[in-house]
Amino acid sequence: MKKSTLASRVFAFLKTGDEGKLNRFELKVEKFFTKQIDQRKEAIKSLQEKIEDKQEELNDTILAVNLDKINSTEGAESYVVTYVRAVQAKEDEVEYLQDQIETIEKEIARLEKTQSTLYSVEEA
Repeated sequence: MKKSTLASRVFAFLKTGDEGKLNRFELKVEKFFTKQIDQRKEAIKSLQEKIEDKQEELNDTILAVNLDKINSTEGAESYVVTYVRAVQAKEDEVEYLQDQIETIEKEIARLEKTQSTLYSVEEA
């Protein structure tokens, strides 16, 4: 990303005419990308915290074998389905959050690519 000094920004802000308008527009474009990318990075952090919580829940679910339900062969056979479904449901919750992170990472990559494209255009 192109960086500018405070003086050049103030000068650009004070300029009149098309060049000044373009400089102000460029600043708005930079702010747009920065804000969009930062918001997505914060969303990823939040999702990562949720994943940690969901992984704890998954571990708890794995360890929460109901011993009363497995006292008999018949009880154990029917409880297996309930137990596996509960574990799979927790796995699905973790996977869903991981998929959301992947989607956001793709959005960030797309924004960075567009930003790079904007600043890599060569003059004719």
